[in-house]
Amino acid sequence: MNQRISDYINKHREDIINDWRDLVNLEGSLREPDNLLIEARWLKQKFTDAGVSCHIVTTKENYPPVLIGTIGENRLGKPVIFGGHFDTVFDKGTFGDHPFRIDEEGNAHGPGVLDMKGGIIITLWTIKALEFIGYQDRPIRICFCSDEE
Repeated sequence: MNQRISDYINKHREDIINDWRDLVNLEGSLREPDNLLIEARWLKQKFTDAGVSCHIVTTKENYPPVLIGTIGENRLGKPVIFGGHFDTVFDKGTFGDHPFRIDEEGNAHGPGVLDMKGGIIITLWTIKALEFIGYQDRPIRICFCSDEE
């Protein structure tokens, strides 16, 4: 791994975990479109702050939102696309008010902690690290839906 990327990630470890926690604690299932829109807006802000030009797409009222975006649109290479979903099968509150936790062995727990919210946070911080080192090879696109099915 590029040492500058590794150093960047290590320097921001606490920020990464905080973003992970915050996203997991923003719960929403397909049965809760208002909660999913809150998550989509939170993600949009995070990716916009990282330099991604993004917007939320919905096809009709109370339909699950999709976040799409691009950074480096004018880069010459073929685009890299990160995709995933931010809904879970659990309704808000199933695991209490703040379901994210890291146990004494260092394992994270909470709805969507790995599938798929952890991957979305990895994408966010990958983009941040690549931008930090001046990556210019390819456009990077994101597409995160709120309906895994």
